[in-house]
Amino acid sequence: MPENRELSLGRLRSSVARMKQKPEMLQKYQSVIDDQLQKDVIEKVERHARDGRVHYIPHHAVITPHKSTTKLRAGYDASAKTKPDNLSLNQCLFRGPVLLHDLCGMILRFRMFPIAKVADIEKAFLQIGLHKDQLDVTRFLWIKNPNNPSVSPDNVQEYRFARVAFGVISSPFLLGATINFYLDSYESEVADKIKSDIYVDNLITGCHTFDETCTLYSSAKEMFNDASMNLREWVSHNQDLTKTFQDTDRTQTKVMSVLGHTWHTTKDTTSLKRINIDPQAFTATKRSILKIVSTMFDPLGLFAPVSLKGKLFMQTLWEHNIDWDETISKEQCSVWNDIVEEYKKVHTLEVPRCITVVEEEMGCTLACFCDASKDAYST
Repeated sequence: MPENRELSLGRLRSSVARMKQKPEMLQKYQSVIDDQLQKDVIEKVERHARDGRVHYIPHHAVITPHKSTTKLRAGYDASAKTKPDNLSLNQCLFRGPVLLHDLCGMILRFRMFPIAKVADIEKAFLQIGLHKDQLDVTRFLWIKNPNNPSVSPDNVQEYRFARVAFGVISSPFLLGATINFYLDSYESEVADKIKSDIYVDNLITGCHTFDETCTLYSSAKEMFNDASMNLREWVSHNQDLTKTFQDTDRTQTKVMSVLGHTWHTTKDTTSLKRINIDPQAFTATKRSILKIVSTMFDPLGLFAPVSLKGKLFMQTLWEHNIDWDETISKEQCSVWNDIVEEYKKVHTLEVPRCITVVEEEMGCTLACFCDASKDAYST
C-alpha cells in the first residue's frame, strides 16, 4: 500500500479551491474538523512521526440539505489509488460479512406495529476506537488557517483518525459487530428485539402497547449509553409517546425517510420518494431512461403497476437495438412521456403504515398469492 501523500495533497487543493468560492462552507467544514478534534475522533500528527505504515485518505465536503441534523460532513475516499497498479486502502481490508437484516423484512415488520418509532445513533461509526498501530493508515490533510485558504507547505496540517472512519470498506461490519456484541451481552428479549430492528445506525421499531413502547425507549437509551453511544432523533406518530421522549432526544421532523420510503408521522402513512425529472435538462436516451426507472425505490412493490411500465418500456428499447446514448423516436417518446407523468405523481400517493388489527388473542395467517402474464409475474 503506497504512501499517497501527493494524491491527497492534490485532492486537498481541489477541495479548498471549490470551497474558497463559498467562504461559509469553508468555515463549516473547519468547524467539523474542530469538533472531531475536540472529541478525540481525530488527532494531529507530525509528518515524519509514525506508529505503523502510513497512508492518506482524500476527503471532500458532502452536503445533505434534507437532513435535520448534519447538513455538511466530510466524505472520505478510501478507494483512491495513485495509479491503476497500486492498491487503495479499501483493497487492503477485509470487508467482513454483511450483518444487515433483509430490507423487505425490516419494512414489513415496521408496518406490523400499531405504535411505531424511529431513532438513530449519533455519529455511530465515530464511536468505535482503532488500535494505535492502525491509526497512521487513516491520515488525512487539512489547512491550518481557513482564513488564509492556501495549500502551502506551512499551512497544511496532518491528522489521523482514532476512530472508525465512514467510507472505509470494513466500517459497516465493525459497527454492526460492535452493536451486536453489546446487545448480546444483555441476554434479554428487549435487547434481541432492538438487535432485529437495527439497520446500520438506524433503529426502526415499535410495539403493540403503549407501556411496551415506553419500556423499549428507556431500555434502548440505557443500553446504548452503556456502549457510549447516543440514541437520538426519536420520532413517532403517537403524540402521547412523543411527549415521553427527552427534549434532547426528540426530533421536530414530521416527514422523514425510513428505509428509503417517506413516513408521514402526522397521518401515519408511507409513500415513495419524489422522483425529480427536469424536462429542460432531460434527453430521452436509453441511459437516461434507465436512470429514471432505477430511481423508483419500491422493494415491496406497492406501486408495481406504475414501476412495471417503465421496466417494460426498457425492454422495448433493447428489442429495437437502441444504443445507450441514442435519442429515442417520437413514437417512443410519446409512450415514455405518459410513463413519466405517472412517475411524477407516485410520491403523492400514500398508504397506511400499519396493516395489523389490534385485538387481544387475535391470530395472524400469512396468505401468499402469485400470478403471471405475458409481460411479468408477481407474488
